[in-house]
Amino acid sequence: CSQEALQLYCAILPDDDESLLSVYNRLSRAYYKLKRYPEAIAIYEKVLKIELRTLPDDAKTIATTYINLSTAHLSLHHIDEARVNADRGLAQLLKTLPADDQEVVQVETLIEAIKAAQNAVRNQHRQRRRTNN
Repeated sequence: CSQEALQLYCAILPDDDESLLSVYNRLSRAYYKLKRYPEAIAIYEKVLKIELRTLPDDAKTIATTYINLSTAHLSLHHIDEARVNADRGLAQLLKTLPADDQEVVQVETLIEAIKAAQNAVRNQHRQRRRTNN
């Protein structure tokens, strides 16, 4: 249903029109739930582009989109991209929320998990180099 609605909207509007945000958000969540992460990422990126252009600089929904991008990238083992987006999400949240807010703490926990994954990948690469030498 959302894909059909998107096609109809896009026939009338440019694909970065802000009136498409609700359709894009529904579609990206559906792709994510279906584990179609590349498609979800593509739509999240469209959402982010529109949000950055149309919303106030401190809009919390921008943080949500960055965090959604982070978790989708993490699901694909794109650890560095996940980290960049999680960091951006955290910075966005901190524009309006105190550092001890539960949402901020949750994103910090996500970032710590991503850091651990980054370290694990680095250690695997070091181990392979030692084994190959």
